[in-house]
Amino acid sequence: MQPACHYSIDANLIRGRRIFICGWIFHTTQTINQVTVELTLKSGEIVCLCLDYGKRRADVAAGFPDRLQAGASGFIYYGSWTGGSAESAQIVARMENGGEERVPVPAPGTPDAGKAGNNLQYGAGAAGTGLIRRAGWSPGELWKRGRRCLGMLVANEVSLAEQLRRIISSSGNGAAVLIIDHDLGGGANLYRNTRIDEYRGSGKNILLLNFQLHTLQFRLSLQGPDATGTYLLDNLDDLSILAEKGLIQEVFFNNAVSFAEPLQIADLLLSLAKNHDIPLKIALHDYYTICPSHFLIDQTGSYCGIPSVDTCGRCLASNEEDFVFLCDSGDIIGWRERWGGCLELAEEVICFSAASRDILLKAYPCLDKMRLPVIPHRVHLADHRKPDINLDKTLHIGVLGEIGEHKGVDIINQLAREISIQGHQIRISIIGTMEWICCPDIIDETGPYEHHEVADLIDRTGANVFLFPSIWPETFSFVAEELMALGVPLVCFDLGAPAERVAGYHRGKVLALDTDCPTLLKNLIDFHADMRSLADAGEQAALHTDGLC
Repeated sequence: MQPACHYSIDANLIRGRRIFICGWIFHTTQTINQVTVELTLKSGEIVCLCLDYGKRRADVAAGFPDRLQAGASGFIYYGSWTGGSAESAQIVARMENGGEERVPVPAPGTPDAGKAGNNLQYGAGAAGTGLIRRAGWSPGELWKRGRRCLGMLVANEVSLAEQLRRIISSSGNGAAVLIIDHDLGGGANLYRNTRIDEYRGSGKNILLLNFQLHTLQFRLSLQGPDATGTYLLDNLDDLSILAEKGLIQEVFFNNAVSFAEPLQIADLLLSLAKNHDIPLKIALHDYYTICPSHFLIDQTGSYCGIPSVDTCGRCLASNEEDFVFLCDSGDIIGWRERWGGCLELAEEVICFSAASRDILLKAYPCLDKMRLPVIPHRVHLADHRKPDINLDKTLHIGVLGEIGEHKGVDIINQLAREISIQGHQIRISIIGTMEWICCPDIIDETGPYEHHEVADLIDRTGANVFLFPSIWPETFSFVAEELMALGVPLVCFDLGAPAERVAGYHRGKVLALDTDCPTLLKNLIDFHADMRSLADAGEQAALHTDGLC
């Protein structure tokens, strides 16, 4: 008899009161409403943590092609709990009909940890492909990277601080530059790598501090002209010791999203800048220094607009956005005091758009604007050919990138429903990926792409008007810049850097974020018609000029 519940626990790690777990589960006859991990503490107390369930899993869909539930069966959780240490754990899937299925979680480090369940019915393995909280890495990638990191521990005969002191001192290159950044990919990491190249090009040692989800530890990488090394840390004490020994000459804070106990990072920055007089520079890639909800998405799933701190406090208490749970206290006043102190002590807070600087000043009006330079990212797209946009054909909406919640996945799905309701022969092509798709007869996706492929993919899909559906005020958007460089008609909402740039783009249109879906569709149809008229007028003008010649 075939089992009714299919599952796999791809990765699980518990360190102290932190936990990372991911996998997939579905039932062949019942709809799963909720998936939790139930921890039994050594005290006997039961702690229940709600997992992010319903992530897309293409590998599971391929393994179970006859099961519609398989494609959105992924789950993931990263966070912590209050109370004592955990003795055991199990996954609990609660069904729509009130029933439940329980799956024991193998203890980390045992032979069964990170393996598929016994009732897995296909041999594709457990290579998780759902995005890690929409941050850009698959659980499978994170697990492989995390396992590699486990081999990077150094010998304990000499303290880490002493080892680094000897290496840095003997290099003859002076004290190191400490860079703090997540390791989740995307534009922030590209920017960090550019900074590292610049520092190393001038002969400086680099200490790069990350937080590794698959070891739940800090990772410190030494990158210098004469020596390299990677070390795992349980705390930040060694960095304070290095500062006391004069071995940190500058701190560059790039990002701390996904760091456990992020206020420890704020305290470290304050200590290094205030107590050790070390120059501090900060890059504003998102709004984590304003709120744990780093995209400024409130508990309703909408851009908050920086309301009063009272409103913020109420929001944090029920906000389920990415990584908000890492701020245990939910105290927005304490958060702003500590991160605001870092911003005040920074020699420079690099903003990538005037719009993002204005938002930062709304939260922290006392900041010195002279120390908030606007320096947009450098985008090198001059060598890309432009796609052939055919505006004579029916409106075909294009969307570029990895589209999750904050990137407007709900907007796209609502738009598809509205197209279906109105009976238009309009298609939507995602050049990239969507977190979930409601109308596959209207929406298609190309899958992951390389930047040099974008023009070819636009030609292949036939998209002729592009929508940038992001619902948060992006500090900068490589996607929007790329689309404008390619010369395609582009619509976005009146938020952040994209709106700032699209407003001055000759083939751009900016709409209010609160535009309802029927109005959004009408605006796209009208914009397509306007662009076609302009193209026709341009062609006629060119013919007229040729005739005069």
